[in-house]
Amino acid sequence: MIVPIISVLASVGVVRRIHDSPADLIVHSVTVMDRDNHVIAYLGAEQTGPERGAAAFILYDNQHRKRASLFVEKASGAPDLYLFDTAGNPRAALNLYDSGMGNLDYANGINDPVLIMKYTPQGNFQLSRQGVKNGRSYVLGMLDFSIVDSKPRLSLVDQQQQVIWHTP
Repeated sequence: MIVPIISVLASVGVVRRIHDSPADLIVHSVTVMDRDNHVIAYLGAEQTGPERGAAAFILYDNQHRKRASLFVEKASGAPDLYLFDTAGNPRAALNLYDSGMGNLDYANGINDPVLIMKYTPQGNFQLSRQGVKNGRSYVLGMLDFSIVDSKPRLSLVDQQQQVIWHTP
């Protein structure tokens, strides 16, 4: 087995004393490169997009394309994991909302409807199909799994958030 040699570049900040400890080395980012000096991983602040400046860990493929990004949202501090296709489009995302509720998104293309699985604050499990128009998402349809009077219930919800069918 051949093990590639990996070099690490660090963007180093100032050296300072913290709480009477010996001088600490402050590192702003770490870039991991392969033997051909191509970036394969990055740990630091997100460099592009709406989360620019947020803490991020990014992995690149052998063609130097971003394929995975784990970052912390700047506004809320919520963690997000995004997986990208070879064209750079986000295809899957795992998000944790401020409320502690998580969701899993799957997209077939950048402007295609998104399939989202999530728990609601009410304790329901939802599977929804959402469209995107002018940068905003909207519900195309949804299955809602809930417990009503100690019995499981399945509801089908339309675009207007109205229940159009449900089990007893």
